[in-house]
Amino acid sequence: MPLVVHEIDPNPDTIIILKNPSKYFAVWDESIKAPEPPGPVPDQIGAQPGVSADGKSASPASSRKINLKASKRKARRRFSWNDDGKPPVTEEPAAASHHSSFGGEPSSQNAHPPESGPNEMYINDGGEKSESGSQFEEPTEEEEIHYLVSSRHLTLASPWFRRNMAGDWCEANRDPADGMFHMWTEDWDEEAFLILLSIFHLRTRRVPQTVSLEMLAKIAVLVDYYEPEEAIELFTNMWLDDLRGKAPVPSTYCRDLMLWMWISQVFNLADVFTQTTLVALKESTESMQTLDLPLHPGIARRISQKRCEEIDSIISKLHDLVEVFRSATYKCPQDTSYSFQCGSFLFGALTKELARWEFLPPRPGSPFAGMSLQVVAEMASSARNPQWYHSNNGSYGYYDYTDCVHEPHECNLNTKLKTLIQGIMSNVKGLTLSELREGQPKGD
Repeated sequence: MPLVVHEIDPNPDTIIILKNPSKYFAVWDESIKAPEPPGPVPDQIGAQPGVSADGKSASPASSRKINLKASKRKARRRFSWNDDGKPPVTEEPAAASHHSSFGGEPSSQNAHPPESGPNEMYINDGGEKSESGSQFEEPTEEEEIHYLVSSRHLTLASPWFRRNMAGDWCEANRDPADGMFHMWTEDWDEEAFLILLSIFHLRTRRVPQTVSLEMLAKIAVLVDYYEPEEAIELFTNMWLDDLRGKAPVPSTYCRDLMLWMWISQVFNLADVFTQTTLVALKESTESMQTLDLPLHPGIARRISQKRCEEIDSIISKLHDLVEVFRSATYKCPQDTSYSFQCGSFLFGALTKELARWEFLPPRPGSPFAGMSLQVVAEMASSARNPQWYHSNNGSYGYYDYTDCVHEPHECNLNTKLKTLIQGIMSNVKGLTLSELREGQPKGD
């Protein structure tokens, strides 16, 4: 497989080696229809640190290997180095459980291959340039992308590099063969990493003025990890201004909505974050798909919790209204002399609608699999209304208005339910970034 080299600094002192660059990113599973598990909504972000996907204890890292941000439960990303200047040997996971931390199992339908970019040099064994292979081909050997960079620029731009390149690590990790420091990472998107490192090194002509929503989400993963907020602020503002017009926040629950939610968390877009979490709360029919992005662990749990609470609130209030209409003490708000007739018509109509919606006992309960808050609210607001008439002398009946001189009764089931639902939905709010900072969405 040809080696790709990106020369970012013309006088580099460091080589960053990206092993197995990500081929799939934030895969949206269209087939997920499974019910949510009963009981407390589980954390949506991976397994606990030190525990593998199958529940077994993970093997300890090499003494020379830095476990990056394990305390923050980030996605699996590694930078490592050995005294001999070679990457440490790690045991390959089983094929069934091996996948990119940000992709899930490869699928031709949901695959999102990396975007190609400038400044790439493909070198084969003979030193000649060659074309790259298909991005959808499974690698036959471990891929490597080399970035020639300056350690000084890295430490100036990124607090993470500043912390981890301090002390005496440098000389211990200088490769005597080329006199350069060697560092390893894995799974990042090749083009997103190139853009970020180009910004670090002030190679601004190589930085695109616009990026796609997906590319910005990939860059956000790197920004969240390396913390270079100040170094890239001007570029992110420029990209965001462009994307707000070209790819606005969707009004439906979909992959792009989740990418915007992730971007808003990383770049502190308070209005976008609240907007995206509100859409997910109203439109999702299951536990929220986090796409393996390192979203705050409380977001998915809190949205699922609020979704179930609001759906249950609507169904409960509908049943409460049935009891109101059935009660012998029900009073017609229009004319108490028609209380029995009014209550009977409304009680029967609402009971039939609850049966049509399958809300009668046994009532649906948490996790309300396959039900979205928005659809439940729209169903209740579209209840059919029986029309009945009465006369001034107190007689009543179900007549066609054109065949009699009776007046239609003004109590309207549809109007009552619309008022009820509007009151509930007006109080449904998205999450806020301040909640994240205060730790409230964790639900602990």
